[in-house]
Amino acid sequence: GTDFVFPNADAGPDDSLTCTIISVQIGGNGNSTGPEFEYEWTSSPDGSFLSATDLPSVNVNASAIYNLTVTNTSNGCTDSDAVVVLYSETPPVADAGPDYELNCTELAVILDASNSTIVPLAEIAWINSLGDTISEDVQVTVNYPDTFVLSINLAFCTSYDTVVVTQGTIAPTADAGPDVVLDCNTGQAILKGNNSNSGFGFVLQWTALSGNILTGETTTTPTVDDPGEYQLQVSDTLNGCISFDTVLVTLDLSGCLPQVSAGADGLINCYGITLEDTLSASGSTGPDISYTWTALSGTVISQTNPFAPIVSAGEFIFTVTNNAIGLSAMDTVVVVADTIYPVAEAGDNILSLTCPELAACFQLDATGTSVGPQYSYFWEGPTPGSICTDPTQLNAQVLGEGLYTL
Repeated sequence: GTDFVFPNADAGPDDSLTCTIISVQIGGNGNSTGPEFEYEWTSSPDGSFLSATDLPSVNVNASAIYNLTVTNTSNGCTDSDAVVVLYSETPPVADAGPDYELNCTELAVILDASNSTIVPLAEIAWINSLGDTISEDVQVTVNYPDTFVLSINLAFCTSYDTVVVTQGTIAPTADAGPDVVLDCNTGQAILKGNNSNSGFGFVLQWTALSGNILTGETTTTPTVDDPGEYQLQVSDTLNGCISFDTVLVTLDLSGCLPQVSAGADGLINCYGITLEDTLSASGSTGPDISYTWTALSGTVISQTNPFAPIVSAGEFIFTVTNNAIGLSAMDTVVVVADTIYPVAEAGDNILSLTCPELAACFQLDATGTSVGPQYSYFWEGPTPGSICTDPTQLNAQVLGEGLYTL
């Protein structure tokens, strides 16, 4: 008999590849099936197969014309069909926003990709002119002039846009210098704003946020005489830009505290000519140093020489003040008075002795005289030899009439 039964080839409907659909399956349901049928896929030069080409359906990932030939091996009859796969790309939108200009008030700008295609699978990159990725966020802050590229990648599609940031007016440099410490002797300090812009076109103005400016408010090096915070303002009269900086001035309390010593405690006793004592003090010296003696008890008789004041018995405070910085230091000294007189008791003022008593050594009665190791005694008689015993003994014997003194 005659077998001219042709097979049926069905390459399927035309299809498209997109940024997110990177491969499709081609081959329809109308293909002849059975063990006697063979399948062969071919394509135009740009075609690309991801699976074997001897199957009714295949996967492809390139735009091309794909041909399917079905052969009936029992009779050699064939049938062919073709399908077209196209790229139907809708690339993502990359919108880097408008260009910007930096100036003395706008020191930084925000680059914004919000108007771009922002979907979960989109990859964002901001790239500077050096090729460095500076951010992968929708917004990025930049503070320098450059041309920035925005890259939006969606699967296998990438779009680009650029934004240019230029430098306009530049703020002047305001540098108030390092923090400084007041000089202990003068109570002053010189601020160092030398690194600031100055000269033609620039105006400098120092302000004491706390503290006091002595001189030079409009110079780079003003003199201050009080701890506090000081602000330097530099104005560029040519472009209207203004910059500020601050510096802190402190006082070293421990290092600048004056030295003071009221000297050793004193003693006033009967050995002195007067009931006064001259102290021996010491302390810091200098043109801005002052001294004051204050009596907590007793009397400051004279402080003409503050290091050798004359005082009575009592307690005294010696104050040394550094008037340049307003710091004072104090010390105390105590002067004790020991002026209790001893008691000398030689006995009855008049003694009437008999002739035999006058002819022999007679024992005087010094009862009532101060007694103790701190006391010394001395007897005097009317004539040499009239003291029978050691005249430095308290209980003396005397010979003859006359005036005897203890």
